[in-house]
Amino acid sequence: MKKKVSFKLFFTVLFRGLYQLLKYPLKLWGYKSKNKYLKFLWRTTVTCMVCLLVMLTIAIGKVFHKEVLNNCFTSGGHYWFIEEDISHYIKLERDYYDRYRIYDQKHDKVLYEDVVCVTYDSKTDSIALVCQKGKFCYIDRKTGAEIIPMHYDQAWIFSEGLAAVEIEGKIVFINMNGEIVIDNGFEALNYKSDYVFYGGYSLMETNDGKFGIIDKSGQWALEPVYDDIKYVDNDSLWVINHHGKYAILNQKLDTLISLGGTYYNITDDYLYASTPDHIVKKFDKQGRLVDDFYVLNVDEMFALSPEFETVMTEVYDEYGNMTSKTEDVNGGRRKVPTSCLKYESEPQYYGLMSANGEILTKPIYKSIEPIREGLYVCKNQDDFIDLINNQGVVLDRSMATK
Repeated sequence: MKKKVSFKLFFTVLFRGLYQLLKYPLKLWGYKSKNKYLKFLWRTTVTCMVCLLVMLTIAIGKVFHKEVLNNCFTSGGHYWFIEEDISHYIKLERDYYDRYRIYDQKHDKVLYEDVVCVTYDSKTDSIALVCQKGKFCYIDRKTGAEIIPMHYDQAWIFSEGLAAVEIEGKIVFINMNGEIVIDNGFEALNYKSDYVFYGGYSLMETNDGKFGIIDKSGQWALEPVYDDIKYVDNDSLWVINHHGKYAILNQKLDTLISLGGTYYNITDDYLYASTPDHIVKKFDKQGRLVDDFYVLNVDEMFALSPEFETVMTEVYDEYGNMTSKTEDVNGGRRKVPTSCLKYESEPQYYGLMSANGEILTKPIYKSIEPIREGLYVCKNQDDFIDLINNQGVVLDRSMATK
């Protein structure tokens, strides 16, 4: 018959076992010793261990509060996670329902509920732009305190002491006190536009959809006649688009590359821009010409040889012995390299180049195909076909058939 184990019996056996386990180590520290010195040593050791345990518990509690409770804070029956560190104590938090709020960890306080977005320049901006329920305001990133009240329909970050805001359908610029310093009647037309000052200049759009650049007094530094203007922040350059042709200006609005072709490229070290005939020129970052005919790619072309290739056909038996061999002089024609190369200057614009690198045609064609050695079919962007020889001479021109 199996004996039933009660809770009392279970814990009695458990603690007796623990006592037996600790009895002998404790004797070494004078737990039952009558020696006063060993008793003092034992009590001092136990006191120190208790103090260390208390300090360890406090430290673990603080870490748990900071890393767990603050990163996953329970409120209203659901969890909040840190989405972004606005500053050391001010956090943008998100819950499982993709709702956002701004939370002050230092004072354990929610500053803004139902936040749509928070924007700022992480390198230079001490002020953050906050959108809540369709309105915008500005707060101190360090403390979370509201600097400029929330009543703007649209707003942009501060740059060089000024920020663009929309008031009654107009774009104006305010200072850090919320005072309007530029009000020239600019319409709020394109919220994607970057109304931010760079080196004393900002992009601005007019009612007819044209773009220009204003200075910090609100006057036009570059008249609004362009289809698009972009600022390349990493290189401090303005890129101007006028009827599909591009120009590049430096931060002071000095022209580095004049309006020309339909292509430009900015790398870490150089500027590239095309001319109207699709020749790409290479410049340094100060606008000095480095290469007046930059070639992006060069490809070899192949044409069928005029002679037929002789093909030998061999027949073997099951033992691997050749039983017959026939020769077919009409086996086909092989492909051989042409004497001209195809080069690319502006992307997807091609021209002919000799084997020694001499340019034979401008890069005005969208495709070049050899039909035989010394003769090439070149189709331009208007679907006209030029028949060109090895010297780059156009022998015939016709309209491509569809």
